[in-house]
Amino acid sequence: MRQTISVGLILLWTAVASAGQFVQNGRPEGEFVLAADAPQAERFAVDDVCNWLEEITGARLPVLSEPRSKTNQKVFVGAV
Repeated sequence: MRQTISVGLILLWTAVASAGQFVQNGRPEGEFVLAADAPQAERFAVDDVCNWLEEITGARLPVLSEPRSKTNQKVFVGAV
């Protein structure tokens, strides 16, 4: 549980610190990249951060197993 909280707090801090780059005019402009076989703790942390960012900005950031080729902000979580 402690690892989940630590990962979640780091992700939230990182995402909020640059939220202006992740969301523009209520639309997601960034993405989280998480391995398809990511541990439960990482999945929980990313989902929690996405929920908070949606509450704050109104936009739901996508969580992908492969990064899009689009030039945008990406947060890589774990070993991707």
